[in-house]
Amino acid sequence: MLDGMRLTLAIRFVGPTHRMADIVTALVTHIRFVGVRTQSLWLDRGFASVAVIRAIERLRLPAVIACPIRGTDTTGTRALCKGPVSYSAHHTCVSQRDGVASVQIAACRSYIGRRQTPDGPTRSTGVNSPCLCYNVCYN
Repeated sequence: MLDGMRLTLAIRFVGPTHRMADIVTALVTHIRFVGVRTQSLWLDRGFASVAVIRAIERLRLPAVIACPIRGTDTTGTRALCKGPVSYSAHHTCVSQRDGVASVQIAACRSYIGRRQTPDGPTRSTGVNSPCLCYNVCYN
């Protein structure tokens, strides 16, 4: 983001055989090659995988990755969507193919849905919508 505006810094055509980690590495390498200085990387939940987290750690670039809600009420990221407040915790991502990655996760509680009240102003209907994000920082 530059002055509150999102910018597209690179575009790459990919096929179904390309791995997400390779795509992220190629894009960041290209951005660095042309001389653009980036402070952090913001990725959609389609990039939430152990392979991508490891690639970002190798690139030594702080990143925030949106996290899909997976698992049951007691396992996976769905188990982190509990309680009325936002919080952060450590989470271990497990992949049969790529192994294990430990990341910090932020569970942000937000409220969606608005309804017009008889008084005129709108108010929240109180529908909880959890938002999970991996915060990948390098050491």
